[in-house]
Amino acid sequence: MTGEGGQPPVRLFNVLRGEADRTTATGFGDVGTLFSGSGIELVWVSKRGEPVDEDWFRSDQVDLMLVVQGS
Repeated sequence: MTGEGGQPPVRLFNVLRGEADRTTATGFGDVGTLFSGSGIELVWVSKRGEPVDEDWFRSDQVDLMLVVQGS
């Protein structure tokens, strides 16, 4: 399905409710993929006391990390 001008339609996700295109449960928390393509991936990570996986993500380019809710 495509939107205007042949572009994919806009998709809205409520990340505080755990919405995503696909969700994966791991030993380090849940990971929801919001977008993946053209050399970029946008995910949310939900952690509830799980350990941090130090090798999960490495990049030689600029990244963005945004904490939406936490304590």
